[in-house]
Amino acid sequence: MTYAADRLWEEVAYVAYYLHWPLGDILDLEHPMRNRVITEIGRIHERMTPAQYETEYEPAGYEPAGYEYEY
Repeated sequence: MTYAADRLWEEVAYVAYYLHWPLGDILDLEHPMRNRVITEIGRIHERMTPAQYETEYEPAGYEPAGYEYEY
């Protein structure tokens, strides 16, 4: 795979992960629009507090690797 193809898949995966859009819809975006969507996702992500991130994106009972639950 070329660098451009690797970069495209990285962008597609990023948008799909955060917005849950189908592959075809993401690929239909022109490059400048796809970059704008990626930029806006990043801005939203940066503004979120750690508590919001846990509540909205981590499944219940999620524990990062390296940490143990206390029972």
